[in-house]
Amino acid sequence: MAGKAAFLEEMVLDWFFGLGAFAGLGLPDELGVGDYDYGLFKGDPEGAGVEVAGGSYARVAVAVGAAEYTRTGSVVTHDNDIDFGTATADWATTPNPITHCAIYKGGDTDMLFAFELTAPFFVLNGQPFSFPAGTIVFDED
Repeated sequence: MAGKAAFLEEMVLDWFFGLGAFAGLGLPDELGVGDYDYGLFKGDPEGAGVEVAGGSYARVAVAVGAAEYTRTGSVVTHDNDIDFGTATADWATTPNPITHCAIYKGGDTDMLFAFELTAPFFVLNGQPFSFPAGTIVFDED
């Protein structure tokens, strides 16, 4: 089966995360957004999943560019914590844990990425939540 070569995978990631310049290829240097909004979901956001709501929950904006992301080969990771703040009410309790994360164009409803987290989790009233730097991995392979 044919697939993208490593060079193209790296170019796509650099373009999407604002990490490279493509003037010689006739492409814009990035997707043209200032940030991506990260959202938490109970279930698959491309299926019947429901985004967390209430209790001071809000999507978190993360800027595009080398100050926030690092690419090594065909893998991009985020360089800083993605901090959702402290819940002022339960965000997810039994039997509905947070299982997925989705990424949107900043301030938009267009979903760009959706992925299942490595383990489901709960966030209860009074608990802070963040993804530590390097824990979300974008793999173009």
